[in-house]
Amino acid sequence: MSYWILTTHIMALCPIVILLYSFKKYRQYESLYTLITLFFTIYSSIYYHTYNYDDVIDLHNNSEDIWRLMDHWLSSSSVVIGTMYSFKVRTPLFYVIANTTSIIILYFKITNTLAYNFFIFFMVITTILIKYRIAWKYITNYYFRTFTGLCTSGVAIYAIYIPGLDVYYLWHPIWHVCIFTTASIGYSMRHSLDNKLLQDISERESYSRAAADSI
Repeated sequence: MSYWILTTHIMALCPIVILLYSFKKYRQYESLYTLITLFFTIYSSIYYHTYNYDDVIDLHNNSEDIWRLMDHWLSSSSVVIGTMYSFKVRTPLFYVIANTTSIIILYFKITNTLAYNFFIFFMVITTILIKYRIAWKYITNYYFRTFTGLCTSGVAIYAIYIPGLDVYYLWHPIWHVCIFTTASIGYSMRHSLDNKLLQDISERESYSRAAADSI
């Protein structure tokens, strides 16, 4: 028996490494916050998906419904938080919106599926529209990664919403691969842009010092 739904979680190593490196280099605590959220998302997803295989030992005392809720809630929160991180929502607003959004997602997940799905798309699209300057910088500076990210996110949306249960074991691993790849691309573009902005600042400071010395 293949365990693709479980083994495709290994793709999460890519965004994890990028977040760790970004935090180490820039000491931006948004990176750490996003990393912690992603870690618990992966943890709950692996636990939940063990129920997809009868020969995997149940470590959760038949608590499938709880782990399903945890998986759906944290994965949705990670999508929104990852989008805000990728498009450089500033602190402390980042933390306020991230925590508020997570609570609202959990509430809608329990009470209203339609509102739950709508709210996720609303938050992602609104974030990109508000941070359109960052989006434009990504398009102009990292057009290949931007195009690839659009493709992987589109496939991820299709994989999670469109196929029926009869092809679940085919499409859900594709969702894992595409969503983690999209996250990796978004995080890497933020890292590259942060590095570019720091270089620009350093060059301006060097130019200012040189100009001052020449007076």
